[in-house]
Amino acid sequence: MITNADATIFNRYRDENGQEHYRRRVLRGVYWNASAGAVVDNTGFTRAQSLKCIVPYDSGYQDYLPPAEYEKDPEGHWTVGENDRIVKGVADTDYDGVCDIEQNHSDVMRPLSASVKDAGSPHMRHIKIVGV
Repeated sequence: MITNADATIFNRYRDENGQEHYRRRVLRGVYWNASAGAVVDNTGFTRAQSLKCIVPYDSGYQDYLPPAEYEKDPEGHWTVGENDRIVKGVADTDYDGVCDIEQNHSDVMRPLSASVKDAGSPHMRHIKIVGV
């Protein structure tokens, strides 16, 4: 599988006081394809961007859990949820809010879905993350 970047996913969680935090997980050797564009309609001009990130089996695939399972057992795992963020590159800090992530990283995307592609040999297995 062709890879071109590292990525860091920030999974949102709430502590015992209900305070929002983001726990990071570095994913090394992913395929990152982000594009920027625009949509023009009757309401005017709107920026549009999209992301496709492919996480190969040997880049952290094994530690992925669907969001419902991650909520029960987050330690040592990662997920893709609607309130998470993914950035291109290696981030070395956990954050307390989305604003902190966006202020400290230029390529910040919001994942919309993740689909596990686990058929075939380990070399073919991956997770496809789609986002904006």
